[in-house]
Amino acid sequence: MTTPPDDLSEKEREVLIAAWSGKGQSQGLIILTTTIGASYLIAGHQQFNFHDNNRLSAEYEESVQNLVSKGLVKYSQGAGYALTAAGYRLGDHYAVGSE
Repeated sequence: MTTPPDDLSEKEREVLIAAWSGKGQSQGLIILTTTIGASYLIAGHQQFNFHDNNRLSAEYEESVQNLVSKGLVKYSQGAGYALTAAGYRLGDHYAVGSE
């Protein structure tokens, strides 16, 4: 299943592209941890900073879950997620579109 690019929110695209553009072992990886009072999101080499903004944190957490629901990201283990083949293909689409 490939999700059309227009079906992604801005935050979903941002997370997908960040994971896709990671280098080496970080390529395609997403780490999402939530603790009381703080959430951390790393996609590829990009760390998302929420600056104690719980609403923004919740929106990005929802974006990761939406990417999973759309078949573009899969849960790996612990706090880890990874792009699926469809996720990589959509990342390729965005990369070609930005050239």
